[in-house]
Amino acid sequence: TVVDRSAVQATLVGDPLGLGVIGILGLGSIAALVFAAVGFLVTTTVSTQERLGELALLKALGVAPRQLLSWLTAEGAALLFVGLLAGVGLGLVLAWLALPFATLTASGEAPVPAPVVVVPADALVPTLVLAVALLLATVVLVGRLLPGAQTSAVLRARDE
Repeated sequence: TVVDRSAVQATLVGDPLGLGVIGILGLGSIAALVFAAVGFLVTTTVSTQERLGELALLKALGVAPRQLLSWLTAEGAALLFVGLLAGVGLGLVLAWLALPFATLTASGEAPVPAPVVVVPADALVPTLVLAVALLLATVVLVGRLLPGAQTSAVLRARDE
């Protein structure tokens, strides 16, 4: 049979099955991004609360609160950067592995011009914006936890 490439491409662009699969994968990635953001903020908060004794000791030894905040911010930024690189890399690998095999024609066959996964740079912008927002939220959360801990009270409570 003779197949017109542009006609097949036009039917694939409007194919509800293929668009549904891509939509579901997109929603799954957004949900994963939200859960990762919440998990990151909870982990940062709990980690800072558990280390208040160590931070109070450093404060008693003369480390300025700004230095502690910048230290904890750099730690959060490093974790965020590594997680962002690993998550985007794994997502791209999975997209290149799964999407070409998940795309089918209306008859259930593989499309004749094999689909090519193209990830525009604009698609990564929301992830980067969320990463910057997470870093700012981390700074705010850690900044709120540090002054609340009285150095002497925390050190006394730690000794008991």
